[in-house]
Amino acid sequence: MITSADMSRLIDDLYAAALGECGWDTPLDCLTDLTRGMATTVELHDVVGGCHLFSHSVRLDQSLMPVYVRDFSHRNPRVGHLMRNRSRVAHDHMFMTDADMDADPFYAEFLRPQGLRYFVSADSGLIGGRVRGAIAIQRGGGVRGADDDTVRLMELLAPHIERSLTLFWKRTRSATDPRHFDHAMSTLGLTRAETRMARGLSLGEGVVAYARRTGISVNTAYVHYARIKDKLDCRTQAELALRLQELFGVTEHPMAGGRAIRLTLLSPAQRPIQVTQDLPGFWAGSYADVRKDMRAAYPKHPWPEDPTAAEATLRAKPRKG
Repeated sequence: MITSADMSRLIDDLYAAALGECGWDTPLDCLTDLTRGMATTVELHDVVGGCHLFSHSVRLDQSLMPVYVRDFSHRNPRVGHLMRNRSRVAHDHMFMTDADMDADPFYAEFLRPQGLRYFVSADSGLIGGRVRGAIAIQRGGGVRGADDDTVRLMELLAPHIERSLTLFWKRTRSATDPRHFDHAMSTLGLTRAETRMARGLSLGEGVVAYARRTGISVNTAYVHYARIKDKLDCRTQAELALRLQELFGVTEHPMAGGRAIRLTLLSPAQRPIQVTQDLPGFWAGSYADVRKDMRAAYPKHPWPEDPTAAEATLRAKPRKG
């Protein structure tokens, strides 16, 4: 029996994956277990241009995924269903007979060798005027179609799947054509270094995480960030807001133009906690009281006693067991 705690955890994981706070394996594995499926896949397709954009699966032979993208994604009858149908939940027997599946190359040559045959999916609406996404649970050949419990579960999850896939597409769409992104940024006067950082930020990477990945100092990263905001005519750097956990491990206050950046510190839910222009003073002073409140409100997230010795993160604590 699927409990409300199971549903809450699964929904949290869907949004975390969409925002880049965890990989897609986390919600897909959870969904596979809850529905007693054999595998689960998340996909995005350009239904106007008729092309495959993204897919990720758990519990499939990963060596077959390039084969799927190259040879079968355009022949998957479920993709055709995405283009034609606006219902939220679908399964094979809505539009294919057993004979159809036996004759279809996607089923006969791709799914069947892996012991798979049937699926039930929750499909998104049209995203950005041309993209549709889906999360599909694959079942074994001994199961005829989708059971009622799985269909009901996917009906409950459908609005969250749609919203999470919309967030994911908005977060990652620039990665599909980086040349277009780079050209757009260059026309606004961004340097190559600033463009590289802007691309990372557009994909959901935090300023501190970007600094650590690229090997530049946190202060340099915030200088680039302030210049990007200025050239893009965004709000001033004095209004810089980021989640408190992104600053774990930062011992000096970020500076730009010789002045301290005014930081609005946010909770994991991106609600303002405190505003400061003295991060070391915050760590040494009011952080202890903030930590008490955050531990009570967000017990799944890490709140170290010494934040200066901790690593920056956007993720909750790993689950035990």
